[in-house]
Amino acid sequence: MTAVEPGVQMVRARGSVSVWCVVDGGTDCAALCDELFRRAADRVNAAGQLLFVSDDETSTILTDTNLHTCRSQQIPASDRQYNSFLLCIDTTKSDIPQAAIVTEQALHPGSRIYHFTQAIDVIIPQSSDITESLQRSIILQLENLKDSTIKFSQQEYSQSNRLNSCKAFHFEVQSSDCRHEIITVCYPELLPESDERLVELRQSLHEEYSVPADNGPAFRRQNALFRDVKFSSQIVFDQCPEVNVGASVGEVVTETVKGRFAYFHYMQDGVNDDGWGCAYRSLQTIWSWFLLQGYTEKPVITHGGIQQTLVDIGDKDASFVGSRKWIGSFEVSYVLDQHLGVTCSFINVQSGDQIRTHASRIANHFRTQRTPIMVGGGVLAHTICGISFPEDSDEVYYLILDPHYVGPEDMKNIKKKGMFSWKPQSFWKTTAYYNLCLPQRPRVI
Repeated sequence: MTAVEPGVQMVRARGSVSVWCVVDGGTDCAALCDELFRRAADRVNAAGQLLFVSDDETSTILTDTNLHTCRSQQIPASDRQYNSFLLCIDTTKSDIPQAAIVTEQALHPGSRIYHFTQAIDVIIPQSSDITESLQRSIILQLENLKDSTIKFSQQEYSQSNRLNSCKAFHFEVQSSDCRHEIITVCYPELLPESDERLVELRQSLHEEYSVPADNGPAFRRQNALFRDVKFSSQIVFDQCPEVNVGASVGEVVTETVKGRFAYFHYMQDGVNDDGWGCAYRSLQTIWSWFLLQGYTEKPVITHGGIQQTLVDIGDKDASFVGSRKWIGSFEVSYVLDQHLGVTCSFINVQSGDQIRTHASRIANHFRTQRTPIMVGGGVLAHTICGISFPEDSDEVYYLILDPHYVGPEDMKNIKKKGMFSWKPQSFWKTTAYYNLCLPQRPRVI
């Protein structure tokens, strides 16, 4: 664990070290890992210099005097900045693989040659002896990576001589004295999050660092620092706009979605769904929330996938696939349950004016469940991402993410058109009925 002191610059170095070795065919998993990682550590210790490539891809030999020439990288969920480097143990290379690779081939009967490339990713406080500190941190990380590789490879190695190569992931936690600290955990990159070995490890981390399970899957790979899901074109929101409800004597209750989510709207990804796909897009936005918070590794479902799911569960007939037919809040809940194991609660009103009577329940949803709310019914669908209301007034404001937007992925244009903005109670039609779908977070580690 690395404590993050206020005002202290942190340095992150990424890169890889490559080695090879010859072992007897009967070598067990632990012995092989001992040999591979010993060679990797020897190579780090023997390096005459550490070559770094800064964010602008210019190479430099790291010295204390040229640290300031490297760009900074913003870390999610905080205002601290990290100097970010790519570290290369082999000073003749500039292209640095970012995933651990192990390949093996038969050398002669009874022996194998293993080529091994291990990704390195360390974070340390900036100091006057930065090069020496990084070298020590790399050696320590190699030791941790070795232990994790052995732990997560015993079964696979016994069956097919395969190692589950591991990678370092960084997580930010808050200590008991309210300081922020960075912990680094070595996980296998390719094992599914549902693997019992990973679940057991995450459970122990929740207990060790006193992170309540109700907070969500804090130590899943997707929640690591510097980790992100790449969408084809969608903008990802990590905060909600502030609300101004005007003059109020009493307290104002404001609750919004917690966490990141992607903005799905009409006409994205080559799908012409203008006029019929708004509920599909709202579902995709909700799905992205569960993906970005680490509840699932499944990519956001497509329109065709949504339609096929509803056919498969018997809700629609086969002609529904490929159609331009609407879906509503109940269909959204069926798809979330079928694919993500997410259940939903509902609020049903006969008039838009009645939504305000459920303001406290909606606020409690954002406070406890944190997820976006899909609104369907007798009109076009929308996504509610927040609610605000003065306790001394009947006026209620809703943060609406509008899936009906057609245009470029440009924040200025989206804001100009009011596609992610606070709306008054009058936004809802008094002559229409509405069904609100409130996704509930599953309890997972």
